[in-house]
Amino acid sequence: DRYYVDGCTGSVLPSRLVDEARALEVDYMHKLGVYREATWEEMEADKCKAIPTKWLDINKGDVDRMDIRSRFVAQETRWRSSIGTEAKDIAATFAATPPLEAVRMLLSLMMTGQLGKRRDEQRVIGYYDISRAHFHSDVRRPLYIIPPTADETITTGCANLFQPMYR
Repeated sequence: DRYYVDGCTGSVLPSRLVDEARALEVDYMHKLGVYREATWEEMEADKCKAIPTKWLDINKGDVDRMDIRSRFVAQETRWRSSIGTEAKDIAATFAATPPLEAVRMLLSLMMTGQLGKRRDEQRVIGYYDISRAHFHSDVRRPLYIIPPTADETITTGCANLFQPMYR
């Protein structure tokens, strides 16, 4: 019998809810054309190696009202990637979270000079929670992944990646 654990808390998650969340994620990736089935020969012809992948399952709700989110993530890291290796540039592979000082500076700039302005002239800052931030741009180099086992349309065990994935 299989069981799943929350990627943040380590608590056991109900397998039925995780299976449903994973199926939803696979359907969404198909809808956006994130990857397509490929052969190992195609991958070798492009001089690529398959990027390992895994599922990240998280309960965004609580114990009584579970809201399971499953994200299929690529495990490409700086050590497996050829991106930016010449310059040892970590920014070529990872996008860091801005420091708190940057957020404070933006808030200060936003508030400066606001007093006395009409409401329609005032600056507004917005916070948007994006439920699925990736899959909306094209990759710039040939990439291949090990597809999710939940995707029964892939029979070769290899897929050509066309959209960025979570990391």
